[in-house]
Amino acid sequence: MPKSEYPFELGGDVGVSVSWTRKGPVRVDYDGASVGTAADFGSLKTIHRFNTPDGRRLSVEKRKPRFLHPAGLFVELDGEAMPGSAGHPIARVHRASEIILFLGGVNILLCPLLALGILFETSMVHAGVSAIAGLVLLGLGALIHRQHLMWALGLAFGLLLASLLADVAFLVASGGMGPGALAVKIILLMMVFPGFGGIRELRAMQDAG
Repeated sequence: MPKSEYPFELGGDVGVSVSWTRKGPVRVDYDGASVGTAADFGSLKTIHRFNTPDGRRLSVEKRKPRFLHPAGLFVELDGEAMPGSAGHPIARVHRASEIILFLGGVNILLCPLLALGILFETSMVHAGVSAIAGLVLLGLGALIHRQHLMWALGLAFGLLLASLLADVAFLVASGGMGPGALAVKIILLMMVFPGFGGIRELRAMQDAG
């Protein structure tokens, strides 16, 4: 039985769990006790609200992906997104870090193709630059994911932006990377940007706590 669990605070004990079967009802537990059910997982497309034994307001909703906004279960307690929920700031930070890690891995995987000139008329120098950039992005992505560092996200964003500008110049100068690939990089870069707001909100929550 699939189950999603959400702590009351980052790193804390599980406060809310949502469990379901493939075609059966969805069960919502609060602090270990059931507070309600939904007909099935698909029914969560409509927000479901529950009252907890201690008088708090709990809501669960399954949202579709929107541009720059992730899909997933949005679980809120008294109007505030719970850690682990798609609406929590940590979700935006993790999404940004995962994209950075992905692009770092792509850079490294491209090295042999660049060194051999298979993709474009490139050289070992281009392959070396790609490898270094990939390793740096992997390191920064890991720091962002684990420690939520603003400077690491800023540096990674700057590197990705510089890479995009270099690709544009390469396209204009030699007709290398096509506009389709550039459009994908632009979209991925835009998907990284909400991570800045996520880190700011996490800091505000830590200061308030």
